Amino acid sequence: MNPKNPLLRFGRVLLACASVLLLVTAGFAQSGTGTVSGRVSNAGTGSYLRNAEVRIVGTDRVTTTADNGQYSFSGVPAGAVNVTASYTGLDLQQQTVTVMAGSAASLDFNLTTAQYGEVLKLTAFVVGSTREGNAKAIVDQKQAANITNVMGADAFGAVSEDNVGEFLKYMPGLTIDYVENDARTVRVRGMSSKYASVMIDGNPVAAADVGIGTGRDFQFEQVSLSTIDTIELSKTPLSDQPANSLAGSINVKSKSALNQRGRRINYNANLTLNEYAFQLGKTMGWDNQERSKALPGGSLEFSDTLLNGRLGVVVSANHTGTYVEQKIIAALGRTFNASAADNDTEIPRISSVNWQDGLKPTFRDALLVNLDFKATPDLILSLRTSYNYYNAPFHNRNWTFAAATTAASQPDAPSANSMRTIATSATDTTNTVTSAGTNFRKYGATFLINPALNWKLSPTTTLDASTAYSRSYQWYDSDAEGYFNVVSARMRGVSWGYTSDRNEPNLQLKQNAGRLDGSTDTRSFFD
Repeated sequence: MNPKNPLLRFGRVLLACASVLLLVTAGFAQSGTGTVSGRVSNAGTGSYLRNAEVRIVGTDRVTTTADNGQYSFSGVPAGAVNVTASYTGLDLQQQTVTVMAGSAASLDFNLTTAQYGEVLKLTAFVVGSTREGNAKAIVDQKQAANITNVMGADAFGAVSEDNVGEFLKYMPGLTIDYVENDARTVRVRGMSSKYASVMIDGNPVAAADVGIGTGRDFQFEQVSLSTIDTIELSKTPLSDQPANSLAGSINVKSKSALNQRGRRINYNANLTLNEYAFQLGKTMGWDNQERSKALPGGSLEFSDTLLNGRLGVVVSANHTGTYVEQKIIAALGRTFNASAADNDTEIPRISSVNWQDGLKPTFRDALLVNLDFKATPDLILSLRTSYNYYNAPFHNRNWTFAAATTAASQPDAPSANSMRTIATSATDTTNTVTSAGTNFRKYGATFLINPALNWKLSPTTTLDASTAYSRSYQWYDSDAEGYFNVVSARMRGVSWGYTSDRNEPNLQLKQNAGRLDGSTDTRSFFD
């Protein structure tokens, strides 16, 4: 064999190149990567968990789940891989999955808690161990980009009035403004309610109020708690929030069927009674007619995933009725004597005292339809709609006792226990008693439609886009029910006074002078 033969020399080079190629190919095969993806759910409730932490053991690879409990790792080395999933209130779970080079491996987690063991089953009923609302709030706050308070709608159980405002008052940093017994507007960090924006699924919601006029305050009486999944309170304005969010923003997230496993039908019926009218029979009502103070309510919710889990449907309807007896006593108009030479009359003097008796029922109705379609594993198209209706009669009866604040008119300096006024003449307009009645019915309705998409472009990049249309109505009516809005009668030149005991809630009011039923005798108005 001739070593200088060119053909032989070329064969040797070709053989060497083939050997190197085989070695490189084998090395790539051993060091190839694949993808691991799956979903994390709660075994007790069947809900998919948002913001659950998923980690590849022995590495710094960690991610959190999306709203539908989904997670994904790309570039995972081929071979056996240990993966853990954890969530507040549930036990950490570890599983092993085999990753093939160039392929995708599926690994789902169904988390439980050892404190309560597995899901308890009583015939056809599944008993959940604890509410997951608090845990949901904790993990959402942990993953938030700024200082955020999150509360799950099931954290405090059923709220009979179904008013979101009554629910929000449990969140730190919020102050609720009431109009009579209605939790109507909210202040964030003590600032006026017009500086706090309210959004549903990240979109502003229209708000209307005849009393506010052109203001921007949002009234929570027009949103039903039954349509809500979680509430997020952000006290720091972000770039994606409206410019009027100077105090912060409140984002209400609605329900999605893609965030749970299987079909659910939830229903309840209730009867709300007031402790001051704790009876089922009819008695004199708010409009001088026989009315039952036991008001019925209930809700029905259906949720399921159709088309092999690609279409999520949530439909719910809710009605609530509550009745309150408002007994309000208010001392108004305290006036001081500013004379430095007169030390005897510097005690503040009350200019009026108002008693209000207001029997008030409140009725709310809510309808929600939410659709979520998984067009691809990474693209979800959503359509959220809701309608809320509010109806409340106001029938208030008021007694207002007005007095001059001079020492001559009030010979006894007012105190916490007593006060006495003297009318200067029968036509005195500063010492009066006014009897008034306010009769009207307030209505409100809010409609919202919100199309949106969520597109996961890569494991680290997600595109969210949405638009919304909302319309809000509010109106007052009294003539249609045969009422005058306000009726009042005033007696002039009336001297009156009150005495009370700090240890007793009752206050005794007496007329000392002036005409009452043709007599000037001392009479007792309230006892």
